[in-house]
Amino acid sequence: MRRHIRWALPGLSLVELLVTVFIATLVFAAMVPLFVGAQKKNVADNLRNIALQIAQDKIEKIRQLDFDQIVADPGDPSSVPNLYNPSFAGGQFGPTFAAVAGTTSKTIHIDYTVSDVPAGSLEGLDQCKKVVVDVWWDPPPAPVKHVILETLIYQQYAGPRIAVFDVSPLEEVAPNVVWVTSSSVDLTATIASEDLASMNAGGTPQGFVRFSVNAYNGARVAFGEVSTPVYANPGQYVFTWDASTAPDGVYVFQAVAFSLNRFQGNTVSQAYRVEKGPPAAVTNLAATAGNGVVYLTWDTSPAGDLSHYQVWRGTAAGGEVLLADGIATPSYSDETVVNDTTYYYAVKAIDELGNASPASAEVSAMPQVMSDTEAPSVPGSFAAAKNGPSQPSVRLTWAASADTGTPASGLACYQIERSPDGVGSWTVVDGNVSPTAIAYVDASAGYDALWYYRIRAVDLAGNASAYSPVSSARTDPIPTYTLTVRNSHNSSSLSVRVQSVSTGLWYRQDGTSSSSSPTPVVIKKNKAAAWSGLPAGVYTVFGSYNSGSSWITKLGDISGGPTTVQFP
Repeated sequence: MRRHIRWALPGLSLVELLVTVFIATLVFAAMVPLFVGAQKKNVADNLRNIALQIAQDKIEKIRQLDFDQIVADPGDPSSVPNLYNPSFAGGQFGPTFAAVAGTTSKTIHIDYTVSDVPAGSLEGLDQCKKVVVDVWWDPPPAPVKHVILETLIYQQYAGPRIAVFDVSPLEEVAPNVVWVTSSSVDLTATIASEDLASMNAGGTPQGFVRFSVNAYNGARVAFGEVSTPVYANPGQYVFTWDASTAPDGVYVFQAVAFSLNRFQGNTVSQAYRVEKGPPAAVTNLAATAGNGVVYLTWDTSPAGDLSHYQVWRGTAAGGEVLLADGIATPSYSDETVVNDTTYYYAVKAIDELGNASPASAEVSAMPQVMSDTEAPSVPGSFAAAKNGPSQPSVRLTWAASADTGTPASGLACYQIERSPDGVGSWTVVDGNVSPTAIAYVDASAGYDALWYYRIRAVDLAGNASAYSPVSSARTDPIPTYTLTVRNSHNSSSLSVRVQSVSTGLWYRQDGTSSSSSPTPVVIKKNKAAAWSGLPAGVYTVFGSYNSGSSWITKLGDISGGPTTVQFP
């Protein structure tokens, strides 16, 4: 008995099954090259990713170069600077890169293109550079897919560079200490030779140098733009400042050059003390007599280096002798007088060097007993608050007092006192504040200080009100910033010292200071160093490329925030 076995799939005949197998065979045969092609595509994609990473890396490294170092010259690959030079910038560039994977490697080609913007600019007139990096490889795999990245790199100072800046004449008053003592001061800026074309001296339009003189507090004192260079010296521009009426003190002298296309160059600064002699005579001295007291007021001296005032007194005209010294405010209460005696007064201003101004115009007053025995009202709404952020002062405000005596002698002044704890150790901040004032700034409060204040009113009869309620305020800590010094020299280290213009103190990198110069900080080529935690202000930065045998000076202004000073 034979058995018949039937091979079949549900729904498919034998013919249909054979066709299905045949088609599957065809499909499999067709897929083999697809797998091979996919493998080749993965290799190409991997190389393209590597090329992209290389291009991005080169762009970032080019951005770290000095503007003048960004040069691409494939015709002279041994020149420096040159992106095509494999040894340039520590070997970070060059025309090829070896991509290694296991025991195999692939050479990646790198092309650089650098063009000036605006196109065709003369040397010194280019505002930025367009950099194109093209990364590719030799086949296989093919086709080759170029990775092209481009960027614009702006020059920090696109305009003409001032190579030398002088302030003259200067007088050496002590070893390494020079002052401006003349009433006529010349500021001279010399343009770097390679940038002379950008100034177009004698042409139209012309470049110019902008000069300024600023007081240490930032107020502009003088300003001028000079477009005509010195005769027979096309790179030298001079501005003359008339300092005859300028108060003594520290001034910052600055210059910056602009090309004919108005691209701005580097700003150069120097700071010097202007000292032309003693302060001018005090003006508007006034004397008001009270009962056993004479109140004196005068205008604040405009001297930039004012130290204090002196009050002189006599009982005969022209016979004044020194009564009080070291007075910080433009007012004084003389409580050592005798009623019904006429006193004559004069005031002198003293500068930081101890120079005294001529005596003010003489005034006189005669104290006397008054019938007013009633004290003025207590100043109302007395309040103390810090005088703005990062300020070493406290602002006081109050409502005016009234003198209600019969007859009223009139308000003579307000007296303000302060204490470290609000309980004891009260000291007079100002004992002769104008009777018309309703606000006062205690400029002697200092940074990060907590003070308690009170105020009272005094009339001309000598009657004093009760003190106001105590009010307190704390000032902010002194702001500190970082001063960074960058050495852009390509081959030499820089020795650096940092000194405060206002105090003369020398500062270390950690923000500590001393009266003597510390060991210079050595900054290697193309590196920078930071001085952190420096009190806000202006600093002279001394730099030397020859171990201190000669010094270049630059100014670092961190009055309002951090800054960077660049050498050379």
